[in-house]
Amino acid sequence: MNDSKNPVGAGKDRHAPVGSGWIGFEGIKGVVRHESLQGRPFILETPWIGKDSKKQRPMYEAEIALLRGNVAAHFGQDFVQDVERLAHFYKGEGIDRRSFVIDTWTLLKNDAKAKKADPREPLERLYDKAVEAQVLPDRTEEEINQRITVWLAGEEAIQA
Repeated sequence: MNDSKNPVGAGKDRHAPVGSGWIGFEGIKGVVRHESLQGRPFILETPWIGKDSKKQRPMYEAEIALLRGNVAAHFGQDFVQDVERLAHFYKGEGIDRRSFVIDTWTLLKNDAKAKKADPREPLERLYDKAVEAQVLPDRTEEEINQRITVWLAGEEAIQA
């Protein structure tokens, strides 16, 4: 199970973290939670995230909690409050999660000049914005990326 860096029909299998690709969290959740697939195992094939390739980390813990619907129970209230801080920040920046993701992938796919100028993927761009604004100054890169991954799924995912 993975999100996709490419739209349907692209003929490519380029993995994106859950919620940061063309399928989106709701699409993936629809598959994982489908009644005819209950009790079946899934393999999470999402990429590791991080600026330094030697320090990249998987977002598996956050992605699995999202798909199980137990983010708040698994991570606790401080985590949820951090996600809410990110939501407030991104809203103030005029960022809609799905539009931002799709617009970024479309730009990277269709505009070679723009891609050369700024090849960062959606999650990287969101991370850079949060760090620059010091939204979660006491959190590590991995912790911030976990919270962004959860934010991309939407507020309903935290409560589910």
